[in-house]
Order: sequence, then structure tokens, then C-alpha cells
Amino acid sequence: MAADRTTYRNFALAAWLLVLAAYGLDLASMQRHVFWSPDEGGKLLQARSIRARRGLSREIVYPGAVLDPELRMYAAKIDARSALFPIPRSDGGVSFHWPIWFPLASKLPLALFGVSGIYLLPLLAGLWTAALSGRLAAEVDPVLEAPAVLLVGLATPIYFYSLCAWEHTLATAFATLSALSFVRGGGRLAGLLWSLPAAAAALLLRLEMLALPVALVAAWGWLRWLRSRGSSAAAGGAVRSRVALAAAVALTVALVVAFALVLPERHQAKLGAVPTRWDTILEYPLVLTEILISSSRSMGPQLPSWSWAALLAGVAAAFAAPLAPRRSLRLGLTAVSLTAVLLAAGEALAQPETYLCMHGLLLIAPFLIICPLALRGVARAPDARRSALVAIALTYAAAAVVVVSANSIDAGGSIKQWLEWGPRYLLAVYPLAAVVALVAARELWATSRDSPGRWLVVPVLLLAIAGFLFEQRGVAQATRRRAMLAEWQQAVTGHGPVLTDIWWLPGSLADFYSQQPVLLMRARKYAYYWRGRARANGVRRFAFISLTQPEPDVFPGFAQAGEIETVGLAYIARYEVLERRGRGAGGES
Repeated sequence: MAADRTTYRNFALAAWLLVLAAYGLDLASMQRHVFWSPDEGGKLLQARSIRARRGLSREIVYPGAVLDPELRMYAAKIDARSALFPIPRSDGGVSFHWPIWFPLASKLPLALFGVSGIYLLPLLAGLWTAALSGRLAAEVDPVLEAPAVLLVGLATPIYFYSLCAWEHTLATAFATLSALSFVRGGGRLAGLLWSLPAAAAALLLRLEMLALPVALVAAWGWLRWLRSRGSSAAAGGAVRSRVALAAAVALTVALVVAFALVLPERHQAKLGAVPTRWDTILEYPLVLTEILISSSRSMGPQLPSWSWAALLAGVAAAFAAPLAPRRSLRLGLTAVSLTAVLLAAGEALAQPETYLCMHGLLLIAPFLIICPLALRGVARAPDARRSALVAIALTYAAAAVVVVSANSIDAGGSIKQWLEWGPRYLLAVYPLAAVVALVAARELWATSRDSPGRWLVVPVLLLAIAGFLFEQRGVAQATRRRAMLAEWQQAVTGHGPVLTDIWWLPGSLADFYSQQPVLLMRARKYAYYWRGRARANGVRRFAFISLTQPEPDVFPGFAQAGEIETVGLAYIARYEVLERRGRGAGGES
């Protein structure tokens, strides 16, 4: 058995090295000084805002302040409710939009490797998540370690977000470590207590990780109830169980309260708003459809009606399968669910149109459709670690969906969508669910013996390949987008200050933005403000970049220099100051 375990670990190491090679090659092929999402650039500016001066000081990074001392064209404010960058306060301090920990941890990589260093922690965290997923699978069955590393590392959005300058993969790595501690403890109280420090680290990084400690306690309580049901334990055991549960709940509440005290102001407001949103419970059926399957809005693939019907039927059949009283019916429902989701995933992959986003937990990692099959027999499973794995995966997925959707339902009763390749607020679901999917597939293979049920592993494999292809499509899309942004940056370099009416552009060009004046023109009226500031500072020329063709007289006092250049989707115009001539022979500028 020891030799077998060594062999499995060697396979897992080879799988991890393959994931490392894929990440390294993809990141090396991307333009790293521009960002797929402006939120990534915001993290770079936040890191550069932090200074080590008698402790930590914070300041805005805004070269445009020389031209715009009133900060009227500073890109911090997107709208009345949110911001991308550090915001100056009236008392002279600086407020951050996000928690400080990821930008602070990125200071050293940035100092060592320049702007490329901002990607180091997400990359290492993605690799760590893949390795932890392998160890999590090995707790149930050592043969699953290498497949888990490959599946999580290459066929889930962990792949995509490991190549983004975001803390999502780092938070997910801590969440996976927390789940691993819980599973190693067999879901008992000791395992729960060991899991909480890693859960606290995840919670410091991402607000939505609030669901994790809640899920850990819920999973422990569920397992404790299942194990004690019908047992002949003494009354003292029941009393000890209640005391332990009360202690665990108190510890979790203390963790959440301590976390709330260190939240940025915006996140405190979002957390405080959750109790006021329970009226949205009526919208949950539609919201759950969009979260679990996909969304037809926000730059995603436009699925035909039959694909939606197939996905809904597949989900219904998947959750019905473990409840089936006969094995033949169970296998039939599983076959229906796998076939339906495989057809829908194939349709989304085959669409020739480029789509920027992929929303929905299932469609981007369609092999997860087999997960419900692992619910069967949780109470009767002789392996406590298997039961603990399924319990924490289920409770975390449920808690995360509730936490995320509680603050994300718009006025139309639909889930808000963001720029994301896979639901990044639910990213930590993928390592747990992927391992559960492998356990379900392994049990399907083992219990079907020579029956036709073994052939159901084939569509599971095809769905895993579909997940990998979705990640390849996303990485290619991000690579193209970054290349386009790099072209925009090159086109405006060397032409003086840069003005734009694209609200997200300063974030996507954050490295450029932090080194030379880039000013955001939110409305036409700012052109007059800019004219005064430009004259006062002797600005003779500047560049303007927009997604719509500029009007000829958009900048009073300046004349367009040359033709408007079209670069990708953007219009780039260059302007020079108009000479104002006097009545005499001479003139003045």
C-alpha cells in the first residue's frame, strides 16, 4: 500500500508540474502591464499607494494631480456608490475600496519583478489550490489525487483567475486548506477547530468568504446529527454535543465580528445591508437559475432555448438520481443529466461569436453535474472523511450562493453580472465540488462493475474536457483583450497628457496611469475645466481616447492634430492648443 501511495503521489506531482507549465506559458504570452479587468489595475494602484513611512502610510497615485489639483478628473469615482482606486478623505487621509491585505502582500513581488510581480501571488495561489485539491481527494481515495490536481487546475475557473492580478485564488486556496483540515478531522469538532484559522485568512481577503465559517459549523452540526441519530449513546453524550456546538457557534460568531471590525467602510455597508434584503427571497428561483446555470445577459454566450431547457432538465435529473429507489433508475437519470449538459456545453463551445464573459457555476465546469450522485449514502458511508467532504462542499455551496445573491439582485429581480470568467464570487466552490465530482465518478465506476453504467464515466470525461476548453477560450479572450489595451496604450504614449471618457480605462491601464497624467472626462462640461487647467500649466498637446468618435468641437481652445486613429474598438484623437492672434502684426499664444 505504501508503494501504491508513493506512485499516486508521483502521478500527482507530474500533474502539478503540467499545471505549472500551462500557467507559466499562458502568463508569459500575455501583456502583463495592462489588465483584463479594471479591478486588477485597482489592486496595483492600491499596492503602490501603500508606503512604509513610520509604519504604513497611504496616498493616492495620481500623476494627473499636477494638472487637476481639485481631483475633479481623478478616476476614483465610477458612480455615486463605488470606486476603483484609493479615495482621498477630507481629513487628508486615504480610504481604500478593498481590504488592504492582498495589495500589501504584493509589495515585495512588485519590488522584485516590477509590474509582473502583481501576478505572482495569484499564480502561486492557483497552483497551491490545485495541490490542496489533490490532497483533499486523496483523503477519500489516493488514486484520485492526480486527477483532482488536473481537473481543478485546468478545467475550472481556477485556471483563468490564476492569471489575473486578483486575490480570488489566494482566498480560494485558504478556503480549500480550511476544508482539507475539516475533512482530515472526519468532520468532527477537532477538525472544525483546526479549519477556522484558514477560514479566517480567506475571510480577511474576500467578503463573500463570510459563508465559509458558517458552512463549516453547519457541516459539523449536520454530520454530528447524522451520526447520533438512532444511536444508543448516553444522555451525557448528547449534552456534550450541544455544548460543543454552542462553543463552535460562539467561536464562529466571534470570528465574524472580529472580521467586521477590520472591514473597509464600503464592505461594512454591504454587510450591514444584508438583513434588509430578505424581501428578495421571492426572486431566488430566477437568481438560482442564473447562478447555477448561466446568464443570458452581460457579454456571455447567447444560448438558444433548447440549451436552457437541456440544462434545466439536466440539473433536475441530477438531483433526482440519488433519490431513486432502484439502481437502474438512478443510472438512467444520471445518463439523462450527463447527456443534456454535454449537449448544452457543446453548443456554447461551438458558438463562433466571441463572448467576453461566462456566467453561471455549472456551464463553465459542466462535469459538476455528477456531484449530486455523491449525496447518496452520506449518513451510511463508513468513511467519515468522504461524508465530511460531501457535507462541507454542499453547505459551503449553499451558504455562498445565499451570501452572494443577498446583495446582488438588481431591481429587475435578476442577478447582477460582472466582468468574470466563471462566477468569481463563488470561486472557492470549484475545488470542493470538483473533488466531489471525482468521488462520484469513481463510485459510479466501482459500483457498476461490468454493467453499462460504467460507460457513464465517458460523458463525465467529455464534460471535463469541455471545462478545459472553456478555460482555453477564456485565456485566449483575456490575451486578446490585453493585446488590444496594450495597442491603445502605445498609441497614446508620447503625446502629452491623456484624456478619456471610458470610465474603466484608467484601471485597465493602471501601470501607465500611475506614471503619467491620465484624466477621466465624465461629462462634456469637464472639457471647459480642462481648458483652464491646460492653459494654466502650459499644456500644448494631449491625446483623447474614446469608444465613440469625438465631435469636432469637443475641446474648446484646442484643434485636432491629424486624422482620428482607429485602434481596435477605440478612437484616438490628438489635439494641440490653438494660437490666439492679436489685432496687430504680432500674435500671442
